[in-house]
Amino acid sequence: MFAFYKVAIACPSIKLFNPEYNANEIYKLILEAEEKKARIIIFPELCLTGSTCLDLFKQKNLISEVRKNFDALRENLTDKNIMYVIGMPLEIKNNLFNCAVICYGKNILGVIPKINLSDTDKRYFSAGKKNFATQINNSEWDSFFFGDLIFEMNDRFLIKVNFDLDFCHFADINLNLASKPIYLDENFDELIIKSACIKNNNACAYINSGYGESTTNFVFNGTGFIFEQEKKLTQTKKYLLESQLVYEDIDFDKINFKKQKREFIFEPNYFIKITLPELNEVDITRKFDKNPFLKLVEQKNFLREILLIQQNAIITRFKKSESKKIIIGISGGIDSTLSLINAIFVFDRLKISHKNILGVNMPGFGTSDITFDNAKFLSESFDITYKIISIKDICEKHFKDIDHDINNLNVTFENAQVRERTQILFDLANDLDGIVLGTGDLSEIATGFTTYNGDNISNYNPNANLPKSLIRELVNFIIEEKYFSDKTNACLKKILATPISPELLPNDQNKNISQQTEKILGPYELIDFFIFYLLKHGFTRQKIIFMAERTFENYSREKIEFYFDEFYKRFIKQQFKRSCSNDSPQIFSFGLSPRNSFLMPSDI
Repeated sequence: MFAFYKVAIACPSIKLFNPEYNANEIYKLILEAEEKKARIIIFPELCLTGSTCLDLFKQKNLISEVRKNFDALRENLTDKNIMYVIGMPLEIKNNLFNCAVICYGKNILGVIPKINLSDTDKRYFSAGKKNFATQINNSEWDSFFFGDLIFEMNDRFLIKVNFDLDFCHFADINLNLASKPIYLDENFDELIIKSACIKNNNACAYINSGYGESTTNFVFNGTGFIFEQEKKLTQTKKYLLESQLVYEDIDFDKINFKKQKREFIFEPNYFIKITLPELNEVDITRKFDKNPFLKLVEQKNFLREILLIQQNAIITRFKKSESKKIIIGISGGIDSTLSLINAIFVFDRLKISHKNILGVNMPGFGTSDITFDNAKFLSESFDITYKIISIKDICEKHFKDIDHDINNLNVTFENAQVRERTQILFDLANDLDGIVLGTGDLSEIATGFTTYNGDNISNYNPNANLPKSLIRELVNFIIEEKYFSDKTNACLKKILATPISPELLPNDQNKNISQQTEKILGPYELIDFFIFYLLKHGFTRQKIIFMAERTFENYSREKIEFYFDEFYKRFIKQQFKRSCSNDSPQIFSFGLSPRNSFLMPSDI
């Protein structure tokens, strides 16, 4: 279900020159993998004999024993629903090949000979040919395809079996068998595979030989790992003396999403169709990150670089526009706080006085004491120019002008305040030869929780591609790094603890914030989770809800479905606001800019 397939890598503890013992170890690992609902399992190169047999590979008795024990293994696996890939020497048409044999149940799907042989390999084995395949008719086995094969799984996904570090760029997953000794000064296999998976947007399962190989000259450490694009899903433990099996669910939808327009050329004779059942919900054991934005790369450097991206973007816009000042609406909320902090960093880097930053606090009908005080304290702490301009009187006059009852707390009541603030900021920017720095974030933009021709307008918005949950992490990071004084950090902690609100409706009788955004839209941790998997991977409603249910145990499935449907309805209907979004720096490979990230009609 949802295109998850469990893939396993196994490193058997072998006995050199003993196919019977090795086949039994392999059999036990396949049974364990199938019990765990793995659909694919791969073993190291030449694992049925050991790769360090050297001139013993020339013994006819060994090759005969390989076939005998492999046939017994296949017979024992007749009713097993798992594709297995085993490395072994095979004699075909009087030539000995180092092969990967791919089977399902007892059926041989194909045999792939190693193409790029080492000098040692060439002593014993013939080389396969790239982009060549043929059908072998054998008296001992049924006919099978032999050569440089490609497997198409379920008419959707491509599988390529390789040796060592060979890699197929257009495959959805590469299955790599290896038997390489460890050299500590040249131990780059994991880095090479990871780089290839990132470059080609695919997955790779890699397994190397381990205990049981000869140590006459080398040691084999049983290295194995499974990558899905940039993410390492699992890995083996090195230098174990016993057999080991690790597995993880690979999301083929995630991989295939970026390969919808792939182009490749193949010959029909080495393109083999196979059918593997998807995992049921109960068999999917993979865990998902609560904040997937944070897990893209290493955290602290990641957050630091986001701040530098924002700052360089602001510097470029500030200098190119030949502005003298930056104007920011300071609400005491988390978004305007991050914009203000970045403006401080920018002016420090440009060696410009903080007095050239104008922070404008514009209290309205819903402004609370805590946000007002936080805005005032931050402005004074950063030594910026600070103005307080109440919008109550002018909004009351405006309501009279348009015959709006001030007691009618509808969308007109709310949006009039937002647009008045926007007008003040732009008029000040014109008067002071400055630019208005925006504050709205990706979560608000995705849900359309902005006012058209109001807070969705600025000269430049450094936050537009950051979700609310990530902005919280950035402010928390700034606190932990102690960029500012203890008192300032204490104020930032207060801001993080304050309920998120546009503060457009009057406070309750106890002067507490009555309008809380997450009670209107739903929890931001869910909204940002939805945004990530919808925009980056294009997942379906059902898949995102399933993943969220597995990730957030504090929400029922019904609640998650409700929040997703509300989010998606707003996401579709509010595109008209995004169609006129102002400029902003893109942080990730996806976003909602109508110019370079997400194109969508406004009238669906």
